Amino acid sequence: MLNALVQISLLGYVPFSLLFFAIMPAPRAVASALVMGWLFLPPAVRFPILGLPDYDKYFAIAFAAAFGAIVFDSKRILAFRPAWFDIPMLLFLVLPGLTSISNGLGFNDALSTIFRQLTYFAIPYFLARVYFSSLAGMRELLLVIFVSGLIYAPLVVYELRFSPQLNRMLYGYHQHSFGQTKRYGGFRPMVFMQHGLMLSLWMCCTTVAGLMLWMSGSVRKLMSIPISVLVTGIGLVAVGCRSFGALSLMVIAMIVAYAARQLKLPVIITIMALVPLAYISLRVTELWDGSQLVTMSGLVGGDERAGSLEFRLRSENVLNDRAWKRPLLGWGGHSRSRGEADDAAAARLIVDGWWLILFGQRGLLGMGAWLIAMTLPVLLFIHRWKAWAVWHPWLLPGLGLCLILVMFVIDCMFNAMLNPLYILCAGAVAGLAPTPQLIKQMQAAIAPPPPPAQQALPAASQPT
Repeated sequence: MLNALVQISLLGYVPFSLLFFAIMPAPRAVASALVMGWLFLPPAVRFPILGLPDYDKYFAIAFAAAFGAIVFDSKRILAFRPAWFDIPMLLFLVLPGLTSISNGLGFNDALSTIFRQLTYFAIPYFLARVYFSSLAGMRELLLVIFVSGLIYAPLVVYELRFSPQLNRMLYGYHQHSFGQTKRYGGFRPMVFMQHGLMLSLWMCCTTVAGLMLWMSGSVRKLMSIPISVLVTGIGLVAVGCRSFGALSLMVIAMIVAYAARQLKLPVIITIMALVPLAYISLRVTELWDGSQLVTMSGLVGGDERAGSLEFRLRSENVLNDRAWKRPLLGWGGHSRSRGEADDAAAARLIVDGWWLILFGQRGLLGMGAWLIAMTLPVLLFIHRWKAWAVWHPWLLPGLGLCLILVMFVIDCMFNAMLNPLYILCAGAVAGLAPTPQLIKQMQAAIAPPPPPAQQALPAASQPT
C-alpha cells in the first residue's frame, strides 16, 4: 500500500530541487535535479491534479529542473535559439496532438498527450541543448551519470543480497511483479526504478560512462580512489543485475569504442547507431520475421529466452498489422492500438518494444520523428568531428554520451524502459559544432611539445 511519503516526495521535490540551484552552478544543478529525482523518487505511481495531466516521477523531475533553471538562470534560457536539427524533437512534441484530434479523442486529450511528451522528452532535451552542448558540459553530464552509478551501487548490492525491497520499505509498495525479479539463481534488483531491466541498462550505461572518462584522462580519481578501481567495481555490480540484454549492449559498446579508437574509424560508431533504424525498418515493412534472431538467442541465452523472444515477435506481427490500418498518425492512446477492449486475443499480446508502441499510437510520423531525434545527434557528432570523435581526449566524453544514447535506442527495439536521462545525452551531443577557435585549441592540446631551444655555447668554448 502506498504511504504518505509517496505524495510528499513527489510534490516536495520541486521546492527541494531549488537547493541544487542555490549551491551549484546551473549546469550541475540541472543534471543533479534530473538524476537525483530519477534515482530516488517513487516509480510507477501517479495521481491526478485538477486541470493538468497525472502527476508522476517524470512530471516532477522535468518541472523541477525547468523551474529551477528559469528562476536562477533565466537569461541563459531566454538566449537559447533552436536549430534545424531540433526539428525532429519539436515534431515529436506536437504530433501526438494531431493524432488525438484525427482519432476524435478531443482537444483535452491532445493537450494532455503534448504535455506528457513535454515532460518525458522535450524538457530534458532542450535543457541539455542549453547546458551541455559544449566540451565542458558533456564532460559534466557524463561525470554526473557515472557518479549516479556509484551512488546506486551499494543499494543494488543490498537488493542482490536481500531481494528488491527498498521501494517497499520506503514507499510501501512493490513497483513491479516480484516474480520477475528472480533470475539466474538470484534476484534482479530494481531499487527505485520501475523494472529490473531499467536498472540493469542504467548501471551498464554508468559503467560505459566511467570507462570513457577513464580513457579520456579527464578524471583520474574520485574521493582519492583511482577511477580504474571505481569503473571495475561498478562494472561488477552491473553484471550482478542479471540482464543478458543490457550486459550484451555494454560489452558491445566497449568493444566498439575500443576498436573505433584504435583504428581511428568513426564509421564503426555510425554503423552501431544505424542498427535500430535498419531493424525497425525491416520489422515495420515485414521484410524480416526475426527467426534468425530467435535462433541466435537460443544458442546464446538458452531455449527459455528463445521462446520468450519468439512469442514477442509474434505479438509484434499482430500489432504491426493493426498499426498499418492507421499508418500516418496512429491510433492514439487508451490501448486503442491493441484492438477492441473485449478482444481476448488482443489482451494477451505482449507489447514491449518502444518502437512498436510508438507506431501503434503515433503512427509512422511519430515513430519516425522519435527515431530521427535519437539517431541524428550521434550521426551529427561523428560527421562534424570525423576521426577526432573517437580518439581526441577532449571529445571522448561526447563519444561516451553517444554510446549511452545508442545503447538506449537499441534497447528500445525490445523494451520500453524510458528514462529522461538518455534524452539529455541526445540534446548534449546534438549541439556541439566545431569552430575555428575550438579547432585551434584542440590541435594545440594534442601537438607534441616543441624541442628545447639550442642555447649558444659560451664564447670560450666555441670552436675556432
